[in-house]
Amino acid sequence: MRWTPREILLAVGLIALSVFVTRDAWEDFVGIAMNSEESSHIFLVPIVAAWLVWVRRERLRNLSPRPTLLGPAIMLVGWAMYSIGDLQLFQAAW
Repeated sequence: MRWTPREILLAVGLIALSVFVTRDAWEDFVGIAMNSEESSHIFLVPIVAAWLVWVRRERLRNLSPRPTLLGPAIMLVGWAMYSIGDLQLFQAAW
């Protein structure tokens, strides 16, 4: 079963919404990467991620989206970690 255009649009929309909601953290990532030689490798992450998606495109194409509560649970944990880190001024949770 292939992804429908609606499912692709929904996935892209959710990713965009997630980035928008956490935009201040993304701005911090970019600021740190641009000002610290030790963190400049951050700019390689999107390139490596795109390469991994390209290499596994057939496997990803054959995945069929199905309803599960795992996604919202992961998003809730991520949101909680983000909120706690933002309130306590942590740059990382580990």
